[in-house]
Amino acid sequence: MVGWSIDTLPTAALVTNALAMAIEQRQPERGTTVIHSDQGPQFTSWTFTQRVVDSGLLPSMGSVGDSYDNAMIESFWSPLQVELLDRERW
Repeated sequence: MVGWSIDTLPTAALVTNALAMAIEQRQPERGTTVIHSDQGPQFTSWTFTQRVVDSGLLPSMGSVGDSYDNAMIESFWSPLQVELLDRERW
């Protein structure tokens, strides 16, 4: 599932909107899709958690202070940022 939303602050509304977009675009089957997040307050908010549960998604959350939890995705985004995003003036 992929969804995105842009805002100046990482709020619960931001991640909930991104989740809503992903659900609408992909229409995942209830009870078969895992949504993984970290321990950030926007992901532990009641609003986001309720949207996950209401959508039939299976929540998964990384452990506190686990540097390996996001290592794979961070290693994916790093070259993309260097090779693409940092070359443009936005």
